[in-house]
Amino acid sequence: MGRVRTASLFGWGMTFAAALCLCAQLSRTRQAALSASEVSGGMRVYGQSFGEFQKVVFTTRPEETPPAAAPEAQPAPPRKARPVEKTFQDIRERGGVIRAEYGFTNFSGDELRISYAVSGADLRRYGKDYGYTDAELNAIDRERRKALKDAYARALSEHLTQARYNQLCKDIEFDFKAKRQYFIVTRGFRLEGANTVAVDIPAVVRRNAAPLNSVAQALENIAAAKNYDSQDTVGAALSLVQTAVLYAVPPDVDAQGRHTGGIWPPLEALALGKGDCDTKSALLGALLSNWPGVKLLGVGVPEHYLLAMRQNPAKGEMFVEYQGEKYVLLEPAGPAWLAPGSVGEHTAQLLEAGDGFRLEPFV
Repeated sequence: MGRVRTASLFGWGMTFAAALCLCAQLSRTRQAALSASEVSGGMRVYGQSFGEFQKVVFTTRPEETPPAAAPEAQPAPPRKARPVEKTFQDIRERGGVIRAEYGFTNFSGDELRISYAVSGADLRRYGKDYGYTDAELNAIDRERRKALKDAYARALSEHLTQARYNQLCKDIEFDFKAKRQYFIVTRGFRLEGANTVAVDIPAVVRRNAAPLNSVAQALENIAAAKNYDSQDTVGAALSLVQTAVLYAVPPDVDAQGRHTGGIWPPLEALALGKGDCDTKSALLGALLSNWPGVKLLGVGVPEHYLLAMRQNPAKGEMFVEYQGEKYVLLEPAGPAWLAPGSVGEHTAQLLEAGDGFRLEPFV
């Protein structure tokens, strides 16, 4: 179920909403195409590729003629799950350094390993740039109240008119509302409406591509050694996040009193070795963003989040379409081992329902 938290900020009520995401289950290939809707001026489609054409049902704008139906074709055989052998994680802290080693199997059946290390001090500094504490918000509120008190004292000493005093107060409220918004945005969140705060996953991905460059480079080195193509490399990153990073739901407020929005930021997730669908989507998105030409979408459905990557779908792969381009679906949540273009059965049901379906470009 979704989680809702309410906090009072500067005298305004703020509702914090975060999704408690469900773990994906193994999908079966679906023959029926799913409905579409309008997003940001672009047509959004959820469908499935059958090889030479895509069988998709398009919504139409008023007075438009629906496109001709594609000829019937036999769907590709359902993808079968294979046991993920030798998947492990070994995370230890020694001498103030956290070292994590992950073992996983990619979609070619190769058993792979990558390692990652970060000092505890660096990780703590990194964590302070994400989320917010009540103390930080209260400090901004104290500044606001002091500014209003100073404005009142000025009005008395300078014998300002009521209209002038009212304008001073209005300007102060405007400035501190902008300051609060700037603070929230710099901590990985966004305001939705007047008083609703949500994690800005595209922004988290953009900010974490560079910090995850060494991990992306390690995957590139594996790809070069094994002569992988770009799809194999993407698959290696996806299988790492799906299976070697455990599924766990972060707390809304951590032990340090930090409001997290229900996700661990990517470097933390890698150091902890766990995360939910939002956390794993941000982690995978930040990894993939290190490679030139990769274009990603966040795909939000009720109580769940996944990714889509721009490319033409292969036979049997599920995809969305955004502003005329096709994006193959990626299901990072795990622990199900699902290749690009495959999603969990529950995810497919959520997409098919179409309620609350949203796309977020990672640009």
